[in-house]
Amino acid sequence: MNECSKAVLSPTREGWVIEVWKGYIYIVDDIIDGSEIRRGRPCWHLLLPGTGLQALNDSCILKSLVHLVLRRFFHNKSAYPRLSDVMQEITYLTELGQNMDIMMSQQKIRRSGRGPSTNAWPPSSAAMLPTISPWLTRFITWIWRRRIM
Repeated sequence: MNECSKAVLSPTREGWVIEVWKGYIYIVDDIIDGSEIRRGRPCWHLLLPGTGLQALNDSCILKSLVHLVLRRFFHNKSAYPRLSDVMQEITYLTELGQNMDIMMSQQKIRRSGRGPSTNAWPPSSAAMLPTISPWLTRFITWIWRRRIM
């Protein structure tokens, strides 16, 4: 068992980090995609009248909280720098995936005739889905476990 594995022996604390991070990603994704429902409930940015883009700031707070929780519970472990680096890498890669999703959405609007026509990337939504999906969905579970354990 490596030092990172020993540092993450508390499933509760590890769960806090992952769930707070997922909350951050879900809020941003729902705002960008214009989603109204997530898991059968109203999206955070639509939950209360007037929330709107305040939810974007809430997502920034959650993103910061991830690193505060890591520091609070793991700062005295030699694995802390690695845990922090892995979380930053996961966030970066997921944000790149979100960017691809945005670009696909913009291209879809152009192809539908509701926006200026262009031959810009991406070639088509269907062709890009296998490229984007892993970036948006697998990093928190796959990279976290692979790099930490």
